[in-house]
Amino acid sequence: MLELVARSRELSHENQRLLAETSIRITLGRRVCSGWTGIRGGADLRTPTDADNTHWPLDELQRLVRDKLQRGALFLLRNERYWAGPANGRMCRVCSQPISKGNECEIPGPRGYVHTHMVCHRLWLRESEIVRAEREENRE
Repeated sequence: MLELVARSRELSHENQRLLAETSIRITLGRRVCSGWTGIRGGADLRTPTDADNTHWPLDELQRLVRDKLQRGALFLLRNERYWAGPANGRMCRVCSQPISKGNECEIPGPRGYVHTHMVCHRLWLRESEIVRAEREENRE
């Protein structure tokens, strides 16, 4: 009986992995079919020149990310993998502003995908790395 339960869990995890992979392939297929041309733009952390991303100075945005990570409003990013595509007007998970120009990041999270501005994602990733490093130091 225990072997059956263990095997069921194993198969369930494999199915979840396959569903997540299928979802990513469907998303990519839609983007390719709709004529998506890829990411356009400049460096990661330079102050953006478009009006869409200048609503927050970078130091304030960094404090916001740090605060949301401490409160648990943002989860720690584990890696740099994300999808990027043309902005669709969705709300940014970091700064709560609509993503109406440029490109948006689509990040896989524990409860589905979240969307951010490119700059917000970069700051979120950097702060996540800092928090993980601090936690590792505290363990030692």
